[in-house]
Amino acid sequence: MKTTAEEMIRYLLPLVIGIFVAINELTPPYRLSLPILAHRSAMAQSPVVISALLFDGILPYEPDEAFALTNMRSSPFPLTQWRVGDGERTITLPPLLLPPGREVWCAREALAFRQVTGTLPACEYGADTDPTVPNAQGTPFRMANRGDRLFLYAPDGRIMDAVVYKDAYVPPPLWQGPPLTLTSGFAQEGQILYRKWGTAFPLPDTNTQRDWAQDPTDLRRGRRVRYPGWAWEQFRSPLVVQEEATVVLGVTPDTGDQLLIQWLSEAQKRIDLAVYTFTSPTIAQVLAQRATAGVEVRLLIEAAPVGGLPSESLPLLRALVQRGATVGLINGPTSSPVRRYRYMHAKYAVVDDRWLIISTENFGPESFPPSTWGPHRQGRRGFFLRTNAPAVVTRAREIFAYDIRPTFGDIWWLTDKDQSTTLPTFTPPPNGYPWTFTTPITITGQMTFTLFTAPEATLHSTTGLLGLIDRAQTGDRVEVFGLYENLWWEEKGNDPAESTNPRWQALFAAASRGAHVRVLLDDFFGDPDVPSPNRDVAAAVNRLAAQQGWPLVVRTGNPTGLGIHAKVWLLALGEERWVVLTSLNGSAVSHKVNRELALGIASPELYTAVRAVFLEDWRTAYRP
Repeated sequence: MKTTAEEMIRYLLPLVIGIFVAINELTPPYRLSLPILAHRSAMAQSPVVISALLFDGILPYEPDEAFALTNMRSSPFPLTQWRVGDGERTITLPPLLLPPGREVWCAREALAFRQVTGTLPACEYGADTDPTVPNAQGTPFRMANRGDRLFLYAPDGRIMDAVVYKDAYVPPPLWQGPPLTLTSGFAQEGQILYRKWGTAFPLPDTNTQRDWAQDPTDLRRGRRVRYPGWAWEQFRSPLVVQEEATVVLGVTPDTGDQLLIQWLSEAQKRIDLAVYTFTSPTIAQVLAQRATAGVEVRLLIEAAPVGGLPSESLPLLRALVQRGATVGLINGPTSSPVRRYRYMHAKYAVVDDRWLIISTENFGPESFPPSTWGPHRQGRRGFFLRTNAPAVVTRAREIFAYDIRPTFGDIWWLTDKDQSTTLPTFTPPPNGYPWTFTTPITITGQMTFTLFTAPEATLHSTTGLLGLIDRAQTGDRVEVFGLYENLWWEEKGNDPAESTNPRWQALFAAASRGAHVRVLLDDFFGDPDVPSPNRDVAAAVNRLAAQQGWPLVVRTGNPTGLGIHAKVWLLALGEERWVVLTSLNGSAVSHKVNRELALGIASPELYTAVRAVFLEDWRTAYRP
């Protein structure tokens, strides 16, 4: 007996409905709600996408929960009667005009969002906490921390975009493959899911985890993290500019402290200084003199460096406050729930809004020894320079202005009530390293600069350091000074060829193309009773290079007695000669959650000067 189509529908429809009712009895992350199936899926690329999610907020009860939308078109796009929901509850967004390629945030509560990000959202949907922020209408949803989904609906009811994370499920084609997961090894609370970006827009949407920066399969664009309080949109692209400028280079410890002191003492209006640790009495003295003379002096110092704040630091900083300087300790003992960076690890100063001083070194006597100690003391090998390149100085000034903002509450401001009259004294290190590179190098002319920051842009694939390494071909050279260069950034492995450090992977690829690669790592820091981790890395990479026939060699050394603390890359790419001077160590923390600063300069003269130091130190180094 034949069954008609109508009879089959009559028979199957109650069964299908019963299945979906049963599914909806599950907890929210596993539901496959009928409202989702009732909407038509968009088959074409949406003009607007959900581009970021803050689903696990920092504040109690998570009023800072939020999502961002981005207009994928090159002209402004008006949102009218667009909706966002989780498949059960839906809000209708207020009329918004989305600019091209910009994140526009909508938060559960506007004031809570501003507390953790420093800015108000474009709308709020959970409560009316700010009359200046438009309200969404409808039934507010909550994004579950254990996993959930979010849908963007066009006015005609089509689902235009979907995001699925952690323990949630949505059927294809709305989403395909595994849901999004947070990057392991970093704090989960407050971590923002966000899309991978091209030059000006997110990458084209494929409704998979490959679109997102937490993609665990992508070493370069993936495995990223992001937290509230970062200036991600402002600094996510490196600055690249050609300018007429002067660059002056100094080498530590050879130049002593006199060159840096000279640069700071020239300030007439303002000194803005950010550094990981500050322990130099002579540098503190010149800052105190400038502050007393009416120069505005502002310092931003890491409050909790590895091993704790040096005992010499607070007396110097308090003495500066008493002489009129402003001193903020970021990550200090504040009640703020926001901690923007793991460490404030950058080392730079902006003087009179005219000069940028950038260093691989902290401001202490190990790297900047007082001239009274004499010219043969041991010290840290490093580099520092200053430039008056206008766009570079402006970008550095913007970075400092952002980081010192009191809005976030993660800075402990020293006051003149913090009394300290006993200034530290230092025992000079032993003799043993004859200062060789004592004459500063001055270069003037047209140069190409690139300035980039962590955590926003240090892994940028085209205009950052990785992009430069990618250009190295047969006969080119890449040479590296480093405190360390870890092979493993997340889970530890055994085969160096599988390194999860994208910088090593870029060097391996360059060597495989025939570029000559030399890496010089420190052989001083660490536990003297334990074999050097740098030696282990060097031995493993040297074995791999020998197996592959690559022109790649790694050595370790301690040419100046107190270790290699430099973080400098030298790149000879065809006719171009690049020096990239950074505060970045070779770790995931440095690149992904620290505040760091890096400056690249294309200059044959600068390259030659820095390479002379490299070659001298390479000559005395050890090959494991």
